[in-house]
Amino acid sequence: MKNKCFTKSSLRIIAFNTFTMLIFYAVFNVFFFALLNRQLDKEIDLTLRHEMEHFQQGIRLQGDSMKIANLNHEFNEHALKQINGKAYLLQIVDRHGKFLYQSPNIRHLSGIPIRFPLYSDKTTFVTYRVDGYELRTGYLPVKKNGKFYGLIQLSTFKAAGKKILNKILFFDLVSFPIILLFILGIAYLNAQQYLAPIRKIIQVTRHISIRDLNQRLTFKADPSDEMGQLRDTLNHLFDRLQTQINEIKQFTDNASHQLMSPLTVMKTELEFITRRKHQNTECQQSFEILIQQTDRMIDIVKTLLILAKDDQAGQTENAVFPIEKILNRLKSFYPERVHFPKETSDLFLKGNPDYFLMALQNIIDNALKYSPEDGVVDVELQRGRQQVRIRIKDQGPGIPDDEKGRIFERFYRGRQTSDKEGYGLGLSLVESVIKNMEGKVVVKDNEPHGTVFEIVLKTLHLE
Repeated sequence: MKNKCFTKSSLRIIAFNTFTMLIFYAVFNVFFFALLNRQLDKEIDLTLRHEMEHFQQGIRLQGDSMKIANLNHEFNEHALKQINGKAYLLQIVDRHGKFLYQSPNIRHLSGIPIRFPLYSDKTTFVTYRVDGYELRTGYLPVKKNGKFYGLIQLSTFKAAGKKILNKILFFDLVSFPIILLFILGIAYLNAQQYLAPIRKIIQVTRHISIRDLNQRLTFKADPSDEMGQLRDTLNHLFDRLQTQINEIKQFTDNASHQLMSPLTVMKTELEFITRRKHQNTECQQSFEILIQQTDRMIDIVKTLLILAKDDQAGQTENAVFPIEKILNRLKSFYPERVHFPKETSDLFLKGNPDYFLMALQNIIDNALKYSPEDGVVDVELQRGRQQVRIRIKDQGPGIPDDEKGRIFERFYRGRQTSDKEGYGLGLSLVESVIKNMEGKVVVKDNEPHGTVFEIVLKTLHLE
């Protein structure tokens, strides 16, 4: 099974990373706009302070009163008359709340609040919203020798700063899809990098089988890190599993060899006894049954021997052999109910011909066993440039989908096989032999009913 780029786990990681980065992006933007707005206010405040200090020079303090000495050119600036982004709105108030001066453009607004009385030595700044306009207003207390005389209020529009903020906000909104794609890309790469060791573990463990326990996890990770600990723990598990499997193989190999000799002797003696005619027909039948059962036991032990050495199966006696030779031998075994292809010459395989014969024989035996008594088994052969496909089709009840992935397990017998003779070793032998010939065997449904075993093998071209 190929790794999917968007599994549920990867989607969860991508969603979490995307959500986290979007939260960070939103917080950053809020902080950035607040900081930018504050900086713009500071720039305006510096300008207002400078202007109010100039206006303060035109004020005279006499006794307990505050008067404007003269309306010099600063009080006649065009900025005090107009209403635009560069306008200034000036109000001068004495300590009794009497307006000593109001700039001409004040009349265009409903009124700017006066923070009065203001008993502070510091210049203060506030923001007002008047008639839909946002104003930045500064208050400069007029004092002498600690005595409060009045204050100067100077306001200006924040429109210029607002334009800058609006442009930045517009750019932020326009660029958001690109930023979102960028965030998704980073989240995707992060998920792939995070899941890469786990996928490596899945890939290696899928390839590990009883025939190939030598593979180990080799991705880089700190031994003290969780991924490093997982890697080392699984490698230790594989080491222990390999040791136990080797011990089981050794035991099965030895036991099978030990069983083969007495079984062969038993069969020989039984065949010798049956050559003699017995007056007791029941004894004669019993001997024949014993011979049949001994043959079955010998076949089982042979299969166990091959499976116990499946690392060498198809390799210990490798040879180049023609398919035609194997099919001719099978034709002699099955003169009826099995249809073989006619043209099989010029096709050669590499492997153990005896094992390959046993593999095909096991499939055909199963096909005949589960087909009706009058059913036919078809053996088809399809040539290719570098491979050949051998299909064995039966007319049996078929194999349920939930069992197709398990029929090659040793000693596994499905629901359809419970009433049939067998030990669940034949198809395990088939898979072992075909894999060691660098091929594969696939189980499919036959139409309208039945099963198809398809064997795919590399062919050799002999000149």
